[in-house]
Amino acid sequence: RLSPSASERWLSCPASSRLEAELEPGEAPQEAVYAREGTAAHALGELLASQQFHRLSDDEYLARLQQWRGEFAEFTDRYDGMRGHALAYAELIGERLDRHPNSVLMLEQRFATGVPECKGTSDAVIVSPEHIEIIDLKYGMGVAVESEGNSQFRLYGAGALEAFDGLLGDIETVYMTVFQPRIHNVSTASMRAVDLREWRDAVVIPIAKEALGPNA
Repeated sequence: RLSPSASERWLSCPASSRLEAELEPGEAPQEAVYAREGTAAHALGELLASQQFHRLSDDEYLARLQQWRGEFAEFTDRYDGMRGHALAYAELIGERLDRHPNSVLMLEQRFATGVPECKGTSDAVIVSPEHIEIIDLKYGMGVAVESEGNSQFRLYGAGALEAFDGLLGDIETVYMTVFQPRIHNVSTASMRAVDLREWRDAVVIPIAKEALGPNA
């Protein structure tokens, strides 16, 4: 009911979640094309990052690339450009990993956020003994997405804290990075772990409960 990607809407208007469920609006055709293109870019970015950091064998990589080409055949003519942006995404992940040599990388990580009926999937999560970094790939080029104050990224960060705090050490800081390669936008915000949890518990959870109730 309450997705992180729609959190700006339901945090501002709790009733929107109920209305959306009742109306079930369809996407406009052009919006569906953009969403499909974004899905293809994310899948290719995850594949190239997996090859680089999770050390896929050549056979595994080629098999998955062939699967990608079959699933997203309509973007064959855009493959070279999309691959270039996906490689840039993988390079950014590598740069962030180099800053913390003892880090662990997880790709397409799904987790609960600690907010009722609010789960999400983060494109990349880097966990070290002292920090967590969320990296979100945005393939759109119409509007620059900022990380500062972004409720979607904060909820991903809160979910990562729930899942991974204490795994390698006590997390002190959560970094939230958006990477928008087609408009050369890289934006990073940070919060202390204690402040992020306080924001979720004091601000988000009461609104979420209202949004899920009958009188939103």
